[in-house]
Amino acid sequence: MNGRAPHKYPGTWGRRNLMFTTIVCLFLATAAVSADPVRGIRSAVIEPIAIRGGVLMVPLTAQRPGDGWPERLTLTLADRRRVEGEVVWVHPIPVPMRRHWTEDPRRLGVRRIQPTDDTSAGEGGAPYLLAHMPSDGQGVVRLRGQRLRPRWHDPPAPTGFMGATSTHRGALALAEAADRPDPRSPFEYWRWVMLAHRLDMSAPSPLEYGEIGSMVAQHYADLWQLGLSRLGSLSPGVANACRDLLTQTCRDHDQSFAVWVADPTALNSLLWLLLDFRSSDRRVMQSALAWADATDLRLVWPQGADRDRVTVAITNPTFEPVVARFSWIGADQPPVATRLEPAALTRVHVDRPISPPPEPTRRTPLNTPESIHETLLVEINGRAIEITSRRGALIARPPGVLFAPLRAPLTLAEAQTHQQLAVPPDRSTLVQLRRLNRRWEIFLECRRPTPPASEADLAACADFRDTRGIEAVTLLIGPEKPDGGPTVVLTVPELGWRRLFVGSNDGTLQLHRRSYSDRWYCRLVMPERWMAGRTVGRVELGFVRTHGDSDAVEAGPNTTVPWQLDPGRVAVDISSWADVPLEPVPPRGGQTPLGPGGASQP
Repeated sequence: MNGRAPHKYPGTWGRRNLMFTTIVCLFLATAAVSADPVRGIRSAVIEPIAIRGGVLMVPLTAQRPGDGWPERLTLTLADRRRVEGEVVWVHPIPVPMRRHWTEDPRRLGVRRIQPTDDTSAGEGGAPYLLAHMPSDGQGVVRLRGQRLRPRWHDPPAPTGFMGATSTHRGALALAEAADRPDPRSPFEYWRWVMLAHRLDMSAPSPLEYGEIGSMVAQHYADLWQLGLSRLGSLSPGVANACRDLLTQTCRDHDQSFAVWVADPTALNSLLWLLLDFRSSDRRVMQSALAWADATDLRLVWPQGADRDRVTVAITNPTFEPVVARFSWIGADQPPVATRLEPAALTRVHVDRPISPPPEPTRRTPLNTPESIHETLLVEINGRAIEITSRRGALIARPPGVLFAPLRAPLTLAEAQTHQQLAVPPDRSTLVQLRRLNRRWEIFLECRRPTPPASEADLAACADFRDTRGIEAVTLLIGPEKPDGGPTVVLTVPELGWRRLFVGSNDGTLQLHRRSYSDRWYCRLVMPERWMAGRTVGRVELGFVRTHGDSDAVEAGPNTTVPWQLDPGRVAVDISSWADVPLEPVPPRGGQTPLGPGGASQP
């Protein structure tokens, strides 16, 4: 998936989030690999923002990095009162197996410091100090002799912008949904507070994140409320525009989903300009307005492609209808205009340019998805996005068509940046279409950490979408809805009987499977009638992979979203294959593909 995006994610998690640049600075300044106990602990920030009655959070550094950090540190206020603070470890967390549309792209976790946490090892974490501040705090604060000069602020007034809301509409539940923030990340709690204010509801309690998580959640919620309250006092219109960009949602038929700004770099640029109290109010308001004007929430991603057209999903997050224009770069045809309804997702079918397909070359013998491309230009209100698409159908020629590895559904951040994470190699799925002994067959290699413990029971599944939690693959043949839907839907578990949800078997389907410690293979020898398709010589294919150890799912060859598991199809031209018996191509991984002697099931 290619395109242009206003913000790009840098290559490391530390550079993604300006809130945590101190972590990167800490690592760069502490290249030693000693495991000696830490000495000379200090705050890396001399003038932190301190909200009276709120939570202070400051990054910690040391003259000599190491392990053995204390569990608590004492802050001494100007009036000699003492405040006990918790030393915590902010660290990256693994990518979840089941992807969530609004998952926090920073992927940060927080916990109490442990004796083995070592700042000299560069192991991907950093210490912070969390402390509840008094409601009348002021003046200098001392940390182990270090003199800090906090910028004290009163909490926003309950009647101000982003203040208290009525609760007659109830409270938001801290649960996973496509139109709710990430419920697992305390670093996203501020958005729950903001969304609750917009919906005239009460926010969930930060205590649901636990003692340490609730302090982090309250810290960032206080910062955002302070910044937006300041902006609201200067210009309610600009403040509302920024809040909308941070909480906006759209609808895909009856499914509501988020389209708010998810890029941490863009979020931090807004937050820090709102909290820059050295800048004049006029400059802050103008900068916030410029940020809002430069932010485009429209999402565009390719959802399907065949020989005659491509399918593009595009959102209009505004409250007015807009017109999108589609044109092929380098083609002579005039642009095609489509009306996009407000606050909705529209799927647009764009006919391909009229041009003969290029002759095959020796450089593209496998007809991989990257072989031949065309670029579609999408223009909305003067802003353009480029989408690259394969030209026409894939042409099946010996030794076969090797599809791109299946991918997890898109997340919001990936849709905005046009950069999608690959599935880990130990859980990947590879698919190949080939012809052997005058029969079409599909070969799948499914990686997984451990084999399933028992056979799967697909009898209770209403359709293939109910197979989450089962180690299985699903083959879809035929068009997408609303073009009539697939003509064949076949689910094959690693262990247990297969299930033909759609279509019929004339008795010629062959199923061969073989399991190993880290993967399993599946070879489907297809009935000829399945490969006939609606058009002579062309078949439309889609694939879904589910896992036995989680609710994770991947699909392909086209992009999916979490609330719509049905993948787009890819068209394959099967008319050019010379019917000569060929040896199958060995799959990646060094194992031998299944032959007639593999375990089979009628």
